Amino acid sequence: MDKRILKLPYLPIFVLLLSACISRAAIPEAVTSPLPPSASLIVETQLPKSTDEPPKVYLVADPGTHLQIQIHLLRELMPLTATQGWILEKHTSYAIDPLLRVVVALPPAAEIEQWADQSPDVQFVAVGISGLATKPNLSLIGPDGFRQDQLSFLAGYLAAVITPDWRVATLVDETNEAGAAGFRNGVIYYCGLCRLTYPPYYDYPLSFSLQPDHSEEDWRQAAEFFEARAVDTLFINVKAQESEMPRILSESGLIMFGNSLPADAEQWIATLRLAPEISLRKKWNGLLQGEGGWQTEIPLIIEDVNRELLSTGRLQWIEKMIDELQSGFVDPSVTPISPE
Repeated sequence: MDKRILKLPYLPIFVLLLSACISRAAIPEAVTSPLPPSASLIVETQLPKSTDEPPKVYLVADPGTHLQIQIHLLRELMPLTATQGWILEKHTSYAIDPLLRVVVALPPAAEIEQWADQSPDVQFVAVGISGLATKPNLSLIGPDGFRQDQLSFLAGYLAAVITPDWRVATLVDETNEAGAAGFRNGVIYYCGLCRLTYPPYYDYPLSFSLQPDHSEEDWRQAAEFFEARAVDTLFINVKAQESEMPRILSESGLIMFGNSLPADAEQWIATLRLAPEISLRKKWNGLLQGEGGWQTEIPLIIEDVNRELLSTGRLQWIEKMIDELQSGFVDPSVTPISPE
């Protein structure tokens, strides 16, 4: 018998063993070979990102405008962001940042709608910016702007309530004609004809306009103007209030109130101001959950009240007027019809 025939049954086994050896030898070569460019990009994008940097909140504002509003917003935002362990930054313009979660913007911020479109995962809050529409990530505090007409009207009403014979006046910036008009409307709303019982007979309420630079000489001229006309109560409604300047006015014997508490508050009745930070505080938790697209008015508040100059009963009248103004029941731009 031929011995080669006996070996044939072992041939398939030999072939299989040879194939396995070749396959095992090929594996290291495939692993070490470079991946195609497209495959390499896919692997990189799927890798989890790790960062220890906390999320950010921006306050976007022009450093030369709405200074008091900026101060109160920052005071409110600092503890809110600190509680979350987030970072609060102040900027003069918007820039895309992957860590950004909330942006609070003051006027002008003309492109805030475009910012919201560019960053759909960021919640934007426009404060006192008129002419905007809400978006899912754009909310509005004060959609009609800062209502200086309401603030000035309330001030005129307060001045008339607490001043015998209604000898009252307001100090405004040169460009703030609406402030002077609103103040006058508030006085007249309370006292009507405001007829004086004794001289001097000036046409109260009075107003005095400051030059843009608010020099000390301007403040002295204002003090002389009010003193010469026997003004008792003054509302200071200017954008920047230097701490020393109200002292010049107080030396004239005036009792005063305004939109920012001065350093010397001995003859200070109260502070009237717009307080958007109150609305922001109420909506903050919702913003953190991505709940945007809302709008609300800017609250008017009275604080720093001197109870010796503004009694509890009269304070209640002022608080009632705040409610009526902000509910729309009282229109600050309507002047009562003249009896003539």
